[in-house]
Amino acid sequence: MASKNWAVLGGATAAVLAGVYVLWGPRGKQKVCSKDVCPGLVNVGNTCFLNGVLQAMAPCHSIVKWLGDFIDKRITEKYTHYLAFILVKVLKGLNNESIEMSDPYCPSEVLEALRTRHWIISSEQQDSHELFHVLTETLSEETTQFPRVISLFDVKGLEELSKKSQTDSTAVSRSRVLLPILPNRDTSHPFRGLLASQLQCKQCGYKCPVKHDTFDSLSLSIPQDWGQLSLDRLLRHYVKPESVLNVECEGCATSKTLSAANTLPKSTFVKQLTIGKLPQCLCIHIKRTIWLDDGMPMKRQQFIAFPEILVLDQYVYHKRCAGDIRGTTGLFGGKILTESASSLSPSTLQQPDTAQKLPNVSEHVELPHSLPTDSDVQTPSTSQKLPKFDASAELSQSMPQYQDLYKLMSVVVHLGDVFNGHFVTYRRACPENDQQSSGKWLYTSDELVKRVPVSEVLCANAYMLFYEKM
Repeated sequence: MASKNWAVLGGATAAVLAGVYVLWGPRGKQKVCSKDVCPGLVNVGNTCFLNGVLQAMAPCHSIVKWLGDFIDKRITEKYTHYLAFILVKVLKGLNNESIEMSDPYCPSEVLEALRTRHWIISSEQQDSHELFHVLTETLSEETTQFPRVISLFDVKGLEELSKKSQTDSTAVSRSRVLLPILPNRDTSHPFRGLLASQLQCKQCGYKCPVKHDTFDSLSLSIPQDWGQLSLDRLLRHYVKPESVLNVECEGCATSKTLSAANTLPKSTFVKQLTIGKLPQCLCIHIKRTIWLDDGMPMKRQQFIAFPEILVLDQYVYHKRCAGDIRGTTGLFGGKILTESASSLSPSTLQQPDTAQKLPNVSEHVELPHSLPTDSDVQTPSTSQKLPKFDASAELSQSMPQYQDLYKLMSVVVHLGDVFNGHFVTYRRACPENDQQSSGKWLYTSDELVKRVPVSEVLCANAYMLFYEKM
């Protein structure tokens, strides 16, 4: 009888220990990302637009370094609430530089950081390009330090106004009153550039001062009926001169008698747009949404050929050659496609011969007068072989002639129509041996990550292109 009781007690004890082991025992090991690929990103509900942008920014060494330097300067503050801190943590993880990141990784903390800054990020499908500008605008706000506004009830602060104002050596007003401290920005993020526009009278040649405007990305439209298209042609179309009618001209006023009302004569001006300051990381957005006559939006599916090495010398404003001035828009995505995407394949797979198109900047340049995770979605055909293109070899002899060379780092592709689609990203693989970029390419679609050849990347129907200055 006693032995029977001991057997029952031993069986009960074993059952309890087995339950404890199942509930609180050692867990299965987390999936470790291979060094040949990068971690995937979890789609937490139509968030492929976010995943695509994060994967596209990760291989850009300049933005990752800038974010790290920005946080290092604020290491004594509560730096964890900065969007820059969250971004650099995610981007380094996507480059296999963090041992804490699981694969796949959930990027919901990026969305939460934006929502805490009063950005409205709904659970509906969104546009990757719009989200990119939300990120860059938030980073610009974090880098700008605004002085504290002194309350009228702050008697002590008003008495010590000199400590809240600029010194006489910095700025002096006409009335000798101290001026307030202006907002200060440490440095702009690597995507920030300047556009330069200038007006010139076609009749007398008078030129207005150059006007500069900031930009975080260049949005290029697709011209109608242009046949085979390339990124170079879209850039030329973007900066081509245009006429502006009925502009008051001070130059014509010096040679003509003013009327009784002392009004300046009006003339036709030519407006020339160039790039005043190139960013370290260049984001190019191809506007694929057009509006039909009946008011309905439609997505343009034309294939835009783009190079792996981009030369921008001819699009930059130079004072030495500035004398001859004559010489909804977004695409929504979030769901995996359920219909065949074979119609999204580029009709032509011919890669532009970059070596023939590169301008000789020593002479004056005359500007012109994807794949979802579902198996039922087909890969764009790459049966036609592209001509072998070695950008480094092609530019090795002419490299000293060019100053503004950019290397392709990632490509964001939108699959689907205007209202429903999916964003995927082609990106360079994680750098090896402390190199800034890798020659290997990856295809990322939320959690799916795989190696692909560069020929497939250059055949992609690009929506956003990320280049980094060489």
